[in-house]
Amino acid sequence: MDNLLIKEAPSMSTLIKDDYGEGLKRFPGYFGGLIDDYERRLPHYLSDLTMAWSRKTLSAALMMFLATFCSTVALGAAIERHTHHSIGTSEYLLMNGIAGIVYSIVGCQPMLILRPTGPITLILSQLFTLSIACEVDFFALVAWSGIGIGLWMFAITAIEFSRHVAMLSCFAHDVFAVFVSSIYVVDGVSGTIERFNTPFASKAVFAFIITVFLIAVAASFSALRYTKSLF
Repeated sequence: MDNLLIKEAPSMSTLIKDDYGEGLKRFPGYFGGLIDDYERRLPHYLSDLTMAWSRKTLSAALMMFLATFCSTVALGAAIERHTHHSIGTSEYLLMNGIAGIVYSIVGCQPMLILRPTGPITLILSQLFTLSIACEVDFFALVAWSGIGIGLWMFAITAIEFSRHVAMLSCFAHDVFAVFVSSIYVVDGVSGTIERFNTPFASKAVFAFIITVFLIAVAASFSALRYTKSLF
């Protein structure tokens, strides 16, 4: 027992730092991180536009467009069912296009998800359910929720609270990944099962075949990570 070394758990004062590395430093005053992002981004702003004309950029942009478009259409169809056609694919595509154009011009942080995500779709569906339960207008509730989230993000940017993302472990990342993945899985499985409760058996069988086919394609693509050659 004497040879066992008992280490004390680190305190919050040692975990929380003012400097986690480049882009995650604590600056004096407010909005220091936002100003630093623009200062580091502006020298490369013009070159990003002039050097973007290449086949590699075109192929990457096409891949991102297809990935964003397919997921936006899928989630748009899901939110259209959950909100009884209050919003749907057209609103998702419009929002995605406007946000993408604005962010590509004024944005500084490259790692940002522009397209609608599973959590956003889930929040909107819950807001629709809440609006019915509270007998309030759905669009008014969404608008005020957006204003509240915007104010919250404004405060986070002002005090640079987002720099503490460096404290997140792989466990937090995996939990969020499971949460997002489960949204797609549950929505896909429930949508396929619901089609078998309709009198149109052909549509249900077709949806089941497409589901099995896409699972096989996803599994084959996942197996490519362990191959020695790329096709």
